[in-house]
Amino acid sequence: MHKAHVSQEKKQEVKQIEDLIRSYKSFGIINLTGLPSASMQSLRSKLKPRALIRTTKKSLIKIAINNLKGQKQNIEALIPPLENCMPALVFTNDNPFKISNQINKNKTPSPAKPGQIAPKDIIVQAGPTQFVPGPIIGELAQVGIKTAIESGKLSIKEDVTLVKKGQEISKKVSETLAKLSIMPMEIGINLVCMYED
Repeated sequence: MHKAHVSQEKKQEVKQIEDLIRSYKSFGIINLTGLPSASMQSLRSKLKPRALIRTTKKSLIKIAINNLKGQKQNIEALIPPLENCMPALVFTNDNPFKISNQINKNKTPSPAKPGQIAPKDIIVQAGPTQFVPGPIIGELAQVGIKTAIESGKLSIKEDVTLVKKGQEISKKVSETLAKLSIMPMEIGINLVCMYED
């Protein structure tokens, strides 16, 4: 059977990942899918003295984890979470919960794009808007938002769930959310899992 050729450079990278896993008390996998590089840089600097973030190829992370199976208990449990993400590794000697909190705190709201999956129920709440009556009434009605006119402005009559958690966001809904200045998405790093000795 033909064995895949692993370049010297890749072997070195795998060895460095293994050394980092051995030398830190805990490490985790973070998902960088859809993350602007500016957000990544800002998080890197915020975590700096307490944690090290290392971006590398998914295949090399898998090789390093497999190589450490005998030395680190249950480390292979970290392989399945790698599948559906664009991973990077985070290493720390600090409390993993503190690091996890800091990563989660660094999320910023962002508008919904068509085709994205709703992370939670997206609800438009009843109340006044800044809109004057016009074509907007029809646009809101198309996505199921009932309105009334109060003191010359449009008012949303009742709370409405536009998208349920886990559903895809349509173009029409994303345009409506943008008009209403609702930013249901979050840009930031998602911590997929942490491994602690």
